[in-house]
This record gives sequence, C-alpha cells and structure tokens, in this order.
Amino acid sequence: MKQLVTISSGSIVFAIAFLDFLAKSFHALQWKWLVALGVVGFFICIIASLAMMYIISLNVGQAYTKDYQRFERPSYRVAFGSFLFAIGVLVVFVVINLR
Repeated sequence: MKQLVTISSGSIVFAIAFLDFLAKSFHALQWKWLVALGVVGFFICIIASLAMMYIISLNVGQAYTKDYQRFERPSYRVAFGSFLFAIGVLVVFVVINLR
C-alpha cells in the first residue's frame, strides 16, 4: 500500500507538470477534464491506501487478535481500482491529444 501512495503522489505531480507542458506546446487541448478525473482517482487511491495502512497498524498494535479483513479488503480494492482508473483516464487523455 505504501508503494501505491508513493506512486500516486508522484503521478499527481507528473500529471500537473505534463499538463502544463502540453498547454504551452499545444494551445488546443481537448478533454482537459480527464486530467482532473485522473488526479481525483489518485487522491482516492491515496486516501484508501492510508486507511488500509491505519487499519493494519491497529491490528499490529493488538498483536493480531482482531480480524480487520472486512475493512482491509474493500480498502485494497478501492485503492487499486482507483489507481488503475486514474492511469487509464490519463492514457485516454494522452491518446486523444497526441493524435
């Protein structure tokens, strides 16, 4: 999960820098809202990953006596799904604008 947080944070910075570069290079960008959707997906990934890490830390503090799987699994699915969604949206944005 901490790798997803790191990659998502870096991807947000990269997406903003890439959008700035494209805006200076090509004046007529299409579907800019896809970049915003991608950044939102990365933020959701970060929040879900941090929630899962917090739940895991609670379990470690209690010497693994409680079962937190019902919270861990959905957090993992949301984090991984939103990450893949954000990457897909940014790929679509690039394909549309570099034709």
